[in-house]
Amino acid sequence: MKKGLLCFLILFTSMGLRSQNQITGVLSPPEEFKWLIAYRLIPGSQRYVADTQVNDGSFVLSLPKGAPAGTYRLVYAVPQEEFYVDVFYNGKENIELHFDLQDGSDFVVSEENRTWADYLEAMAEVEKAMAAVPRDIAPGEWQAILQRQQDVQEGFLERSAGLMVRELIMANKPFVPKEPLGLKDYFVQKKKGFLDSVPVGSSLLQTSGLLKNKVLAHVYTDHPEQLEGGMPAEAQMQLLVDQAQEKLTQTPQKYQLDVLFDVWNIAQNNGLHQLTDHVATKYLQKLATDLGDTEMAHFIEAERTLRLGNKAPDMAWQGPDGTQNLWEMEGAANYVLVFWSSGCSHCLKELPLLHEKVGQLPNTKVIAVGLEEDEVPWRSVTEEMPLFAHALSLGKWDSELAKTYDIRQTPTYFVLDAEKRFVHKPQDYGGVLRFFSVDNE
Repeated sequence: MKKGLLCFLILFTSMGLRSQNQITGVLSPPEEFKWLIAYRLIPGSQRYVADTQVNDGSFVLSLPKGAPAGTYRLVYAVPQEEFYVDVFYNGKENIELHFDLQDGSDFVVSEENRTWADYLEAMAEVEKAMAAVPRDIAPGEWQAILQRQQDVQEGFLERSAGLMVRELIMANKPFVPKEPLGLKDYFVQKKKGFLDSVPVGSSLLQTSGLLKNKVLAHVYTDHPEQLEGGMPAEAQMQLLVDQAQEKLTQTPQKYQLDVLFDVWNIAQNNGLHQLTDHVATKYLQKLATDLGDTEMAHFIEAERTLRLGNKAPDMAWQGPDGTQNLWEMEGAANYVLVFWSSGCSHCLKELPLLHEKVGQLPNTKVIAVGLEEDEVPWRSVTEEMPLFAHALSLGKWDSELAKTYDIRQTPTYFVLDAEKRFVHKPQDYGGVLRFFSVDNE
């Protein structure tokens, strides 16, 4: 009786151990890593799974029993959206990887992840060759490159039989024209068939990043105009966004918001203001509102308001001669707005330095806006900087001016021209001086 019970317990224990898989690895350089947090990605979001300490660069992360197959994100620093490693877990295999901050990931154990990594590397080599072809490439040479791409695809479809990542490889099937095409015609036809045979509703496709990358490539790359060294008109890129969003309606709204925000962000960073406004007004604002994401909605609107070239929102404050307004200020070629706080150590270091240099800023006035909870400490500090115009905005982060100018840290600087239009957004005090070509000594 006791022997039977003992055998049962051993069997039960061994089954339990086998059902709990691990992700292990070595992280380099070891001094840069202290902790790992694992999340399971779901379309447009993520869910906490487990965490573990990193000891001298090594870690062992045990996944919960029955952890579902899918994409898992290993976060090793903040901000989390920048410092992570994504892995595919099929619910059965252990995963071992080496990760280097310079060289990226190398999967030692995991057929799923090694196959996917090898596939991406092989495809990248072909795409590199495609990008390097001359505009007048001979039709036979171009067809040879396309055949090479097709050979890579078919080889990895065979290798990935029975694997989870086969779904991704199938979804990434290269465009194969029905008849030989020249270079320009190839890209024209490829655009027309965007996502036609891709299972857009696949959760794995969404969480892998593959679908998002396809949308971004559709909007920003592989344009026939780029063969001539140019870019398509923004109106054409707006149509491509509309085409992509029509496909994305098959995905959850959170996922749509995530993808379209990246489309918007790239446009914003590249000064494509028509495209930025199109994405924001037609899609992002509504999605953010529907999902109750008020922070996202405010951020998008603030970025539009504070765009370079736009007139700064007006502000009023009580000066020594009564009420003053930003828009009514005259007599300067430039105005510097600096949002600060008397409780901010960086501000108390940078503002006095800027005050010392204010006489060297050519034909410039400085308006220092204090974001404060209490007037008393603010007034004490401002008395030491009489060359600034000082405005007080009580309520600190919740004050009207902090919200209008989307202030997320202090000090924050803006440079305006004589018409009060934004011309520069320095990152720090040194950036202000560099804009005016003033020596920071």
